[in-house]
Amino acid sequence: MRWRPVCSAAALLALAIAAAPRTAVAQCDSCRIVRLNPDSSLVIDVGGRRYRALTEQQQRDVLALAARAERAEGLVALKDSLIAGSETLLAVYDSTLAQQRAYTATLDSLYRGYRDLAAGYRRLSGEPILTAQLGAGITGPDTKPALVAGVGVWRFRLSGFFQEDNSGVLAGVQWKLF
Repeated sequence: MRWRPVCSAAALLALAIAAAPRTAVAQCDSCRIVRLNPDSSLVIDVGGRRYRALTEQQQRDVLALAARAERAEGLVALKDSLIAGSETLLAVYDSTLAQQRAYTATLDSLYRGYRDLAAGYRRLSGEPILTAQLGAGITGPDTKPALVAGVGVWRFRLSGFFQEDNSGVLAGVQWKLF
């Protein structure tokens, strides 16, 4: 730990004067003791300026207090640095969380789209794309044979029937019932 001077040169001079024997005080023309405080410190007037002279124990206490204050300032600076780092990290976490939520929403939308697309393909896979129909039968009272032929594309059907005296075309749509 670095030692920092707490007293000015004049205060050190006042301390030396206070600790010196009374004969030294008497020899200084511009120094005089103004007051003796209850805590054993002295108030000294040196050249018209007043100083406070401390006892050795008081000086040790002041130095110890200054060291504690310096350590406390270091701890406060460290805590401020940790708080600033935490706030920066919190901002990064918030940004990451917002990006993650947006990404999750996008993935959910894509999932629903692909699920619907897959359902459409499953629905279409149950139906043939191209079909052909062929059949034979009889019509009306004369019981002449008739031929039915047709093609289908997905649900759309186009059929025709052919008979000796009659023919026709049938167009329609087919639905699954079960």
